[in-house]
Amino acid sequence: MIVVCFFFQQHVLLKSKVPSYFKSTTSTFHRNPSKSSQVYQEVAPGQKEQDPVGRPIGHLSAQKQVSGEAVYIDDIPKLHSMLKLNNIKN
Repeated sequence: MIVVCFFFQQHVLLKSKVPSYFKSTTSTFHRNPSKSSQVYQEVAPGQKEQDPVGRPIGHLSAQKQVSGEAVYIDDIPKLHSMLKLNNIKN
């Protein structure tokens, strides 16, 4: 797909009779970095610290995922005697 886009851009640059709305493909696209925030509901002032209702709680694997320590199925080394299955479409 990248090769097709490259050739299309070159075609647009070289042709003089190309409509102006196609010429935007030859310019570099710039955008500002995305910004986001997460807002949680307010917790009642008298609510105990141990009461999780309304408080953000990370799931068990969140710390490992954000720190890069999580082990994914693709990270596990393949065994020499491992059976491999593939789907076959007719």
